[in-house]
Amino acid sequence: MHKITYGKKAIKQLRILDNNAKLLSKLSEILLDISTDPYSPNYNFERLKYDLSGYCLKRLDQKNRVVYKVEDEIITVLIVSILGHYDD
Repeated sequence: MHKITYGKKAIKQLRILDNNAKLLSKLSEILLDISTDPYSPNYNFERLKYDLSGYCLKRLDQKNRVVYKVEDEIITVLIVSILGHYDD
């Protein structure tokens, strides 16, 4: 399993999600999926391109995505963003 860590932006966004049980539940499912296999096709997995090359995403809902970077050499996944669509 991969260890999940959070960037500063993602931590701030988690605080916003405290009031949304539905999104928190879905986020929990996605984080479990990422920790098990960060490249699984579940939750509309995509590898990002251009400025975000090297990052991946899984869709939380129509607007929000979990953007993350897998660091295989240390078996860590860094969650960089949870809410919005990239830089919304």
